[in-house]
Amino acid sequence: MYKFINVCIAIALFSTLGGCAVGVTHQYNNVALQIKATSGTKLGIGVQDRRLYVVTKDKPENFVGLSRGGFGNPFVVKTASGAPLADDVSKSIQAALSADGVSVRAINIPVGVNEAEAIKRLQASSGKAVFVELNEWKADTYMSTTLTYDLQALVIDADGKIIASKKISGSENLGGSAINPPENSRKVVPIAFRRKIEELFSAPEIANNI
Repeated sequence: MYKFINVCIAIALFSTLGGCAVGVTHQYNNVALQIKATSGTKLGIGVQDRRLYVVTKDKPENFVGLSRGGFGNPFVVKTASGAPLADDVSKSIQAALSADGVSVRAINIPVGVNEAEAIKRLQASSGKAVFVELNEWKADTYMSTTLTYDLQALVIDADGKIIASKKISGSENLGGSAINPPENSRKVVPIAFRRKIEELFSAPEIANNI
């Protein structure tokens, strides 16, 4: 009898978690970043999604991870805005630099454009530009949330020459929740996003050249 009750409780718990895992979104487009430019008041910004599963169209451009139900069954997580991740990242970076008094021009870099062509588009913005490559960005939530990331920033001068670069990559456990892991992911992922972008832009290679 007790075993039967325990099984029923487990099934109910898994079903609840599975329901919570559906329709999860993560915020990226209005995350308050602390980024400063030290060498000028004008800057071009280009962000490109280079994630392989996006390039091959296996996943949409607003895909940002997975949220798993009680039995580990995965549900797609998308950006809260519904816009492509690259667009959201660009908006947050642009807002941070604008708040620091920098005149920012956002340059669209479509998925699939190679690096050389991306640099040409950035060069056309006149003056320096920063090209942010999203090689990987995915949050996977079950009882806890694991973030896998691979980001690179390139500083481009007015002649189209790469004068500085910085890459960060890794996999981090962002913690979890025994009650509602998907809801917890909504809180911890934007915080991790802020930390990673600030880490990228505060690196001496980038900070001293923008």
